[in-house]
Amino acid sequence: MKFGATDWDLVVQPKKITLRTEAPSERDFKKQRDKVAQLDLYYT
Repeated sequence: MKFGATDWDLVVQPKKITLRTEAPSERDFKKQRDKVAQLDLYYT
């Protein structure tokens, strides 16, 4: 075991994940769909 400063070149780096951007219409569609699903559960 090595104590001291970490050699970051030897440490396995996780893959960088790019964030997927959503169109505003897609976000509004998801909000509306979630509201409908919640109301459907409430009234059944």
